Amino acid sequence: MTQTVALVPLVMKNPHIELGGEEYDKSCSSATLTPNAVVVTWDGFGDAQIADVGTVTWTLDLILAQDQTTADSLQGFLNDPANIGTKVPFEVRPTGTTGKGYSGEVLVIPVPIGGAKGVVATATVSLAVVGQPTPIAAGA
Repeated sequence: MTQTVALVPLVMKNPHIELGGEEYDKSCSSATLTPNAVVVTWDGFGDAQIADVGTVTWTLDLILAQDQTTADSLQGFLNDPANIGTKVPFEVRPTGTTGKGYSGEVLVIPVPIGGAKGVVATATVSLAVVGQPTPIAAGA
């Protein structure tokens, strides 16, 4: 007998976003941990088939508001030549008591500068996660 599974959707209301020990909650409009699962397949004679998952890699994908004025801005952190190529801890988690957050380590790469006329300049970046993200509890 099948069972109907209840749904409690994750709503990212004011999530906590931390990189390199600094909180960047107000700097981002999107934070997504994205898996890249390489699927290996093989088709042989006589309907022989193999399907498997190779190494799974992750990225922390951020959309951030560009800020070239604030001394400790996220854009400044990511574009600082001293930080580019370094590995720093990260944490992304929803606020409240439900849901899971994730932590780990990412490789710092620079973000674009500039944008369209008349709108807030944003930047999109995909930071490579070192290994696998680790589940953590949601926060207050």
